[in-house]
Amino acid sequence: GLDLPLHSATQETVTIDVKESSATLVDAVQDFVDAYNSIRSNLDSVTAFNAEDATTGILFGTTVALRVDADLSQAIGDRYFGHGRYQTLEELGVSFDDNGRLSLDSEELETAFSEDPDAVKALLADEETGVAAAVDRAIESLAGENNSLLSSRSEALADIVDNNNDRIAFLDERLDNERNRLLFEFAQLELLIAEFQNNLSDLSNLQLFDPVTSSGVGATSLFSA
Repeated sequence: GLDLPLHSATQETVTIDVKESSATLVDAVQDFVDAYNSIRSNLDSVTAFNAEDATTGILFGTTVALRVDADLSQAIGDRYFGHGRYQTLEELGVSFDDNGRLSLDSEELETAFSEDPDAVKALLADEETGVAAAVDRAIESLAGENNSLLSSRSEALADIVDNNNDRIAFLDERLDNERNRLLFEFAQLELLIAEFQNNLSDLSNLQLFDPVTSSGVGATSLFSA
């Protein structure tokens, strides 16, 4: 698998020493460590608890966050057999610190690679039983498109949101109907009050007359003979 560019011909013997380099491997493992630590930071943020003001992250105490944390940690920290002398990432210099983040000892990884490169490759990249394959399976189970933990939870939350929106629309319609009913009732009362006020005004304009009495002789008749 080695490509050699030939620039010119020569009559002299040319000796080429070829050996495997761990530089690309170290970079790839460091990228993996950085990616996991990014996920770890997000998990810490959404599951945080602040004792001073009693505030929590949006996913504090949820089984979803705990499952993501547990499954990824298990895939990374597990022991893998059948790959030669190395069975764990820790033996390659990849380990968890006290804060649950990964760190890489590049010198330890380079030493392991120089001593048994095939075993390192098998542990990391075996398509069936390697660490990368196990992490891929964990990620697919957690966040894959089909029936994964996070996708199912996302769909369930979307259904709840849709149901709540439908409920809000229904209540808005009821409120609009109630508002229109009250406005109509108010208008009718205004008309009734206005009518009462007009009647009271008419009554106040009536002229009051002294009552007509009859006391015998000398009584005054309202009518002429």
